[in-house]
Amino acid sequence: MNYFGKFHPTIIMLYYFIAVFLNVYYFDLGVSLVFFLSQIFSYIYYKGVNKGVKFVLKGIILIEIIAVLNSVINGRGMTIFLTVLGQKIMLESYIYGTNLGLILVGTLLLFGGYNELMSSGKIMTVLGKHFPGIAMSFSTVLMFVEKIKWLYGKLRENNHLGIPLINTITALSLEEAVDTGMSMEYRGYGKGGKRTSIYSKDFVKKDIIFALIIVTLSILSIVLYKNSQTHIYIYPYLDMNFDGLGLSTYGLLGGIFILPFIINITKEIKWKFAIKQIRS
Repeated sequence: MNYFGKFHPTIIMLYYFIAVFLNVYYFDLGVSLVFFLSQIFSYIYYKGVNKGVKFVLKGIILIEIIAVLNSVINGRGMTIFLTVLGQKIMLESYIYGTNLGLILVGTLLLFGGYNELMSSGKIMTVLGKHFPGIAMSFSTVLMFVEKIKWLYGKLRENNHLGIPLINTITALSLEEAVDTGMSMEYRGYGKGGKRTSIYSKDFVKKDIIFALIIVTLSILSIVLYKNSQTHIYIYPYLDMNFDGLGLSTYGLLGGIFILPFIINITKEIKWKFAIKQIRS
């Protein structure tokens, strides 16, 4: 079950904003690697093992492609890594491209989980009152993706049953129209009062606690990193140095990035243990 998705939509959006901000703010190879590895666990949890592993493998290939292309196109650096068909691939350019690839693929994995958590209704709940135009744009995109996936599945299913395409499209259109009309009526559309939301707009204790934890840990990570001697300089030549504070920062950031996965797994274990206790 997706327990992290039960937090207030604002808290979910806050977490994803902080995760992306930290990854881009540091632009550090160590942080990018921690970010990428942590998102692998979350993505596989949300998408399933088969689909998750396939996407991760494609992501690793994409990282290598970006690293090689950056080495060929950029060519900066002082250390020769490989020579392929007379083309020198510099180590510094290759590592810089790897860092870019880790950030890109890690972000794709991150928002793969975001799509599982945030629906168009949640975005309207968070932004609809103050930023209706932005909320409508985001929610329309998410709704369009969801509808296309659902429609495609239905079309394939009915096509295998031999049902004509026009019949399927007509039936799905009527079904969607009825569902939309009933939803608008039940939520008070056109009745003069405020429309209701299917998601709660009130923050509860767990939302506030999680927000405080994630903000505090983020600030702490920045302070630790600023006071450490850890660095990974790529240009003009590769230079790396690590100390206790820097490694602690990597560990702390790893905890931040993987926190939703930990919440989901912990709750799932507790739930299974409770079910086991009831049955025994």
